[in-house]
Amino acid sequence: MIKSVSIAPWCIACKNCESICPNIFKVDGTSRVINHNYKENIQKILKARDMCPVQVIKVEAEDGANIETKASVGKIISKVYLTPDTIELKVETKNFSFEAWQYISLKMKDKKWVFNRSYSIATGNENSFTLTIKILQNGRWWLFINALKENQNIEFFGPEWTFILQKNSKPKVFIATGTGLAPMIAMLENTPENIAKTVIFWVRHEQDLYYLDILSQFKNTTVITTVSKPDKNYVGKTGRVTDFLSDIKKESEIYICGNPDMVESVKNTLEKEWFSNENIFHESFVSAQATPSVWFFENIFVEGNVAWIKTLNWFFILLWIATPFFLKDGPLWFYNHAWDIAWWSVVFVIIIRPLADLFPKLLLLRKLLIWRNGLWILSSAIILSYFGFNIYTNYSYYGISPIETLSHYFTLKMWSGKNIFPRLSEITALILFITSNNFSQKLLGKNWKRIQKLAYVYFISGWIFIYSFGKDAALYSMIIAIILYFAAVIKNRNKNTP
Repeated sequence: MIKSVSIAPWCIACKNCESICPNIFKVDGTSRVINHNYKENIQKILKARDMCPVQVIKVEAEDGANIETKASVGKIISKVYLTPDTIELKVETKNFSFEAWQYISLKMKDKKWVFNRSYSIATGNENSFTLTIKILQNGRWWLFINALKENQNIEFFGPEWTFILQKNSKPKVFIATGTGLAPMIAMLENTPENIAKTVIFWVRHEQDLYYLDILSQFKNTTVITTVSKPDKNYVGKTGRVTDFLSDIKKESEIYICGNPDMVESVKNTLEKEWFSNENIFHESFVSAQATPSVWFFENIFVEGNVAWIKTLNWFFILLWIATPFFLKDGPLWFYNHAWDIAWWSVVFVIIIRPLADLFPKLLLLRKLLIWRNGLWILSSAIILSYFGFNIYTNYSYYGISPIETLSHYFTLKMWSGKNIFPRLSEITALILFITSNNFSQKLLGKNWKRIQKLAYVYFISGWIFIYSFGKDAALYSMIIAIILYFAAVIKNRNKNTP
C-alpha cells in the first residue's frame, strides 16, 4: 500500500504525470500532488512515476520502502504500413494477456526526455500483440516510431483500461474512425459467432481504409465502411458515421472509439434516440501532432536543442587532467586566474539547479544540469592542483620535502584566521573530487547525497577567500545564489502544497 507520493524540486513540468493520473497530479507551472487518496490510483501513480522523464516522483510504501515496478519489454516482429499514415506494429513478448479494448503505453524517449503514448491492442495472444498507430509527418511520436526497426526491443506498460467488452448476448455495434478500429478487431474476435455484430468504419479518404479483409472474415457481422471525402471514381458508401445510425436496434450494445468530435457527436445522437447510457461505451483519442517549426531563441532556450552540451561536459571532465601541467608550465594567465575559474565553475553549479526549478519551461536550463558533474571535477581539480603545485615548488626550490610540507599544512597557523577558508576549500574539494562519480554513489548509498552537501561549504569558503582579495564580483554572485536558492525553495514548497 502507498504511504506517500512526493515530487522532488527539479520537476520540468512536462505534464506526463497529469496526463497519466489526473486524480493525483496537477501541473500548473510545476507539478504537485493534489489528492492523497492513493488506494484507488496505485497503478496509475506507479506508471506516472516510471514515465517521469527526470525521475522526480517518489512513491513510498507503508513500511518505508520505495515501491519498485518495471516496464515490460517486447521485441518488434514487424512494422508494416497499412495506409500512408497508419502503421501496424507487431510486438513479441512473454506471458501476455489482455481484455478486448484494453491498451498498452509505449515508453518512448527523444531529445525532450521520456514520454509515453497509449495505443489500443488490435490482436494479441500469450506471445505477442499488434497495434495500429496513426501518425503525422514530423509528429513527436512519428519520429520515434519511424526510427523503430525489426528485432529492436521496446518497453511498454499495461495492458489496462476499465472499458472492456461486455460478456452478454446483446447485439454489438462497433463504431470507429482511423486507428479506433484496432480495439474493435479485438472485440470482434472475442464476440461469439451467434451474436449479431455491426461495424461502422468511417474515414475521410478511401486510401485510409484498412483491415477490410480481416473484417470480412467475421461471421454474423455487417460491415459498413463510409468515406466522407471520396475521390470522383470512388464506388461505395459516403458520408459520416451519424448518417448510418438510424438502423441500429434499440437493444444493441454500442462501442465507439476514435476522434473526440466523432465520439461526442455519435453519443449525443444515440442518446437522443433513447439509447440507454448503460449500453454505450466510448473512448476518444487525439492523433500525434506535427512538430511546429520554432525560431532560433525558442529552439535553443525553450526546446534546449543544443548538440554540444554533452560534448562540453566531457571537455570539463577531461580538462582536469591537464590542470596540473597548466599550473606548472602553462600560460601565466591560467596560473593567475585558476582560483577564479574554480570559483565561477562552482557558482554555475550552485545556481543552475534553482534556475531550472524557477524556469521549468526553459529546457536548456534542465539540460545544462549535466555540466554540474564536469564542473565540480574541474573546480576541485584546480584547487587540488594548486595544493600539489605548492608542494612541488617547496620541494624543487626550497628543498622542503612533501612530508615536511604536509606536516606544516596541519599546524594551527595554517588553520587559523583567514587561512581556514582556503583550507576548507581544499579539504572539501578533495572529498568532492573523490566522490563525484557513479562508483562512489553506489558505494555510499544514501550517505552520498549527504557528502555532496559539502558543496555548500566549498562554495561559501571559496567565496570568503576570493572576496578577501577585494573582488566584489564574488559578493554579488553569492547574493544572487542565495536569492535564487530561497526563491526555488519557496516555489517548490508552494508546488507540493495540496
